Amino acid sequence: MHRIAAGESQTQEFKASFDKACIASLVAFANTRGGTVWVGVTDKGALQGVSLGKETLNEWLGQIKSSTSPSLIPDLTAHQINGKTIVAIEVAEFPVKPVNTRGRYYKRIASANHALALNEISDLYLQTLQVSWDAHPAPGRSAAELSPAKVESFIQQVNAGGRFALEAGAPLAALQKLNYVTPAGQPTWAALLLFASEPLRHHVHIGRFKTPSMIIDDRQLTDTLFEVVEQSMAFIVSHISVAFEFDGSIQCKERFAYPLPALREALLNAVVHRSYTDPSDIQIKIFDDRITLFSPGGFYGGISVADIQADNYRSSLRNKLVAEGFYLSRAIEKYGSGFIRIRKALEGQSRSQSRSQSHPFRWKPVFWPCWPKLPWASAISPKHWGKKKYRVSSTKSSERCWPLAKSN
Repeated sequence: MHRIAAGESQTQEFKASFDKACIASLVAFANTRGGTVWVGVTDKGALQGVSLGKETLNEWLGQIKSSTSPSLIPDLTAHQINGKTIVAIEVAEFPVKPVNTRGRYYKRIASANHALALNEISDLYLQTLQVSWDAHPAPGRSAAELSPAKVESFIQQVNAGGRFALEAGAPLAALQKLNYVTPAGQPTWAALLLFASEPLRHHVHIGRFKTPSMIIDDRQLTDTLFEVVEQSMAFIVSHISVAFEFDGSIQCKERFAYPLPALREALLNAVVHRSYTDPSDIQIKIFDDRITLFSPGGFYGGISVADIQADNYRSSLRNKLVAEGFYLSRAIEKYGSGFIRIRKALEGQSRSQSRSQSHPFRWKPVFWPCWPKLPWASAISPKHWGKKKYRVSSTKSSERCWPLAKSN
């Protein structure tokens, strides 16, 4: 009874009667973290009960098995609660994903079932195979389409970083050693994203906005990934306010309205972990009072908002070879530590916290300026920045920003 009192959640659903919607919920649970459908309970948690015949549970089980692929075989248990018959249908997370019901795929997010898009179906399938999209050979492409200069630069960065050793002067052998190129000489999608002479058309659209409809300056950056990160950071830095602090030394110290390490980590996360099967662009919008980053693709591998907030999650990579390239070149310090570094950078400048909101298809962090309360701040920055501090809000919603309470 206490489980029902807890209400609907990511692992629990209430249904007044057994129907196709029950099977859809079981599929959603199987594609996520498992869960229980309680039949005979209304949406509000009121006990309604169901009538069971001698073969009712076996009939329900047969319908579930015949309506799902791969076939689900859940546990069905009848309970007597306050004189009413309630049935718990429990299913564990299925090891072979995605599961579907009559060609429809679902995933459990919060307390609702969400139909999966084609790219999400593909992601679940690749997770089951323990491979990533970027590791697949690119059909009809050859190693001749890769830039020797970019490959050599990468090899130098890897060797300088000390995390791996690659032979200089042998670019093809180095790429094959890292599985960027197949033994037959065919490049993977990761190789094209990182080293192509003619970059794939995955854009970073970045702009400086006065209002949501008034654009002061904008760029559409199309380049290989290492280069597009640097170009994006250069544009951001050129459009955010900076103050200068004099502490008695000969040189003054720059103090940006936003901690640059936090912005860089968010940008790296957007570029490295976005879904490259989604045609949408990464979008960065710089306003007077905030910066938003929009990245196609939600949290990957079953990571939840609660996991991110607690710094208690296992790194799960959508683009394994792309992430490895950034790691070996030391652009990424450690797998699974980006959100922690963002939070520490923000705390170091503004003593603020970060927060995430969940949306299944997009990731959208939002930054507010973090000017310290120093005498010179209000004179150099917009008036209100010298008086208030703001927290960063990290969301995955494609529609809204989520401002937090002002810091003291």
